[in-house]
Amino acid sequence: MRTFEARPGDRLAQLSVAEVQAAFREAGLVVFRGYAPTPAELEAFTRPFTEQYFFGYGRAPFAEHPAITTVNESRLALEAHSDNGLRAEAMRPVITWFWCERPASAGGETTFFDGTVVWNRLAAATRELFSTHQVVYISRVAPAAWRATGHATLESFVSFLATIGARAGRIHDDQTVDVEVSSRPVWTPRWTAQPAFISSMMVAGSTGFEGMAVRLDDGRPVPPEVVADVRATLDACCEQIAWRAGDAAMLDNTRFLHGRRGYADEARRVYLVQTMRPTF
Repeated sequence: MRTFEARPGDRLAQLSVAEVQAAFREAGLVVFRGYAPTPAELEAFTRPFTEQYFFGYGRAPFAEHPAITTVNESRLALEAHSDNGLRAEAMRPVITWFWCERPASAGGETTFFDGTVVWNRLAAATRELFSTHQVVYISRVAPAAWRATGHATLESFVSFLATIGARAGRIHDDQTVDVEVSSRPVWTPRWTAQPAFISSMMVAGSTGFEGMAVRLDDGRPVPPEVVADVRATLDACCEQIAWRAGDAAMLDNTRFLHGRRGYADEARRVYLVQTMRPTF
């Protein structure tokens, strides 16, 4: 992680785009501390790095800045994941930007995991398995839920899944659909040649995601010893950002996983911007 510390009166707009890009390419996670941007300043800062934003991830609380979305609806802890990591790879942003307007009084830290470090520390047998098999995420979607997406018939919903890189697995008698998405657990990040573990598999079955399961692409469950290895390695590699008011951060979503410590403070305000296609 690289940190840029503001001096009194410094603004994000004064930072060199080239210098920030260089730091980001190397570290994959850059924190901007003490700049306290407004929504307009944050969005303006992300533009030189962004060819296309990702929209639709969450509620946009600032009408004039639709790229800024909130992550304050849930106070649950979140397991290690990449943004949109439970969706098709083509739908994942490349850069995730964070902005902390107000930290929680206790908890609420953002955890992060360098996928290149995680990959190197996994057991050889785990690396071999994930080098040859994809992970399949399975989400059970009830009729009321898929109809709420605007599809009047089951056939329409099943056809729609193909357009977002998903597919229908088992279709139950009550028309509940097991939606499946396949994902590589390891890949080469955009800005480094080192392979990175980038799987969101630990989210499945966790609090808030009890209805999701994972298996391998050959139909087998992920072996318990592999799950245990991933859990232990993530725990050993976990670092965190202890947010201060006004902090911002820039994370390589092709290299890093991130999560969140649980918290109770309803006044916490952390926001995201997601760069779908970067300019560099």
